[in-house]
Amino acid sequence: IGLILGTISGFFGGIFDDIMNWVITTIDSIPALYLLILFSTVFEPSAETLILVVALISWTGPMRLVRGQMLSLRENDYVLAAKAMGANSFRIMFVHILPNLLSIAIIAMALSIANLILVESALSYLGLGVQPPQATWGKIIAEHKVYIITGKAYLAILPGVAIITMVLAFVLVGNGLRDSLDAKAVDDMPTV
Repeated sequence: IGLILGTISGFFGGIFDDIMNWVITTIDSIPALYLLILFSTVFEPSAETLILVVALISWTGPMRLVRGQMLSLRENDYVLAAKAMGANSFRIMFVHILPNLLSIAIIAMALSIANLILVESALSYLGLGVQPPQATWGKIIAEHKVYIITGKAYLAILPGVAIITMVLAFVLVGNGLRDSLDAKAVDDMPTV
């Protein structure tokens, strides 16, 4: 959602860009965890509800990044050349500019996934996330936190380590993919 809306908003600008900025500012002004808690209490907490709510509020960050990059890229010479050759706007956006946006979009999505793992774990820990019999790391930590005192702390620590490992993996894979796709970053690397 963020990639497509950011591409269109940054390329065309105008009233659509103003409306999208207003929507993003409005959504971002309300803390995401409060919105998720609100939806979890109003609707039945299930995996489908959680996915829907998270999808509705997590697209704003990637859209801002893609929009900003699009505002920069639309002024390049190859875009002017494509316009001079008669390419329509959608071809310019999705064939000429979008490949140059992939590196920032990938890192934004990887960071969003990592953030969503943390949010889901927090909601499950609070008892507002996915309900049993479905297991989540946050629910496992919440159920086993009483064992920390009795000497079986590993029952609560291991799911926490799994969360940290998964989040770190998404961040590192996103950074690696960004570096491999971004030709400028590869050219700037020092040679040994």
